Amino acid sequence: MESFWDLLLEDQISLIMSYFETIKSIPSTLKMPRYKEMHLDAACDNQHVKTILFNFYYIPKIAPNPRNSKTLPKNPLGYSRWFIEPVHSWMNRFRDVLIHFSKHAKNYLAMAQFAASIINFNKIGI
Repeated sequence: MESFWDLLLEDQISLIMSYFETIKSIPSTLKMPRYKEMHLDAACDNQHVKTILFNFYYIPKIAPNPRNSKTLPKNPLGYSRWFIEPVHSWMNRFRDVLIHFSKHAKNYLAMAQFAASIINFNKIGI
């Protein structure tokens, strides 16, 4: 008479063999999942999104997000605004230039040049 453990071992072996027979019966085109590419912008550059895409058989093609990098880009000027942005904010301090009170273009141009000259004089300390 066979022991309990021998019967259990035979059952496990038969189960494994049936598993292999089932795997062999599946066509080879269905065995491998078909990976597709997903192109996303830099806002989706994090590990959570990449894991979800991988679980759904997508290869993530994501632009790198510079905000996620540890090193900051070198900025020789010391600030990150475009050159013209502070100039526009300085010009907006002059109400006549900001609201366009003048009816003629030459008067507006004269006021904009006057504002620019005051800004330059203040910058050089005159």
